[in-house]
Amino acid sequence: MALELEAIHCPFDKRYVLRLDHREVYPDDPGQGTPAMVEGPGGATATYGAATDSGVLMDSACTDREIPANVQDWLCSLEDRVETYINEALDAQEAN
Repeated sequence: MALELEAIHCPFDKRYVLRLDHREVYPDDPGQGTPAMVEGPGGATATYGAATDSGVLMDSACTDREIPANVQDWLCSLEDRVETYINEALDAQEAN
């Protein structure tokens, strides 16, 4: 089964979205892509790892935007899903 792009909206605040993109997985250079991105209000973004580690997103003016605690908890609860998605993307690329 082919991987699909995913947009997972936060059930507590629909302004926050986790986007999973298998096209951003690069087996030869794992740090190159951004397969898991978090988007928030005002166009603020961060990689999934940065968002869950720091609890902030950065907007276009390079201003940190704090992630609400309930959204942060929701993001952290998706860790296994994100890891599984990225591993499946890596497996699919290796199979081709």
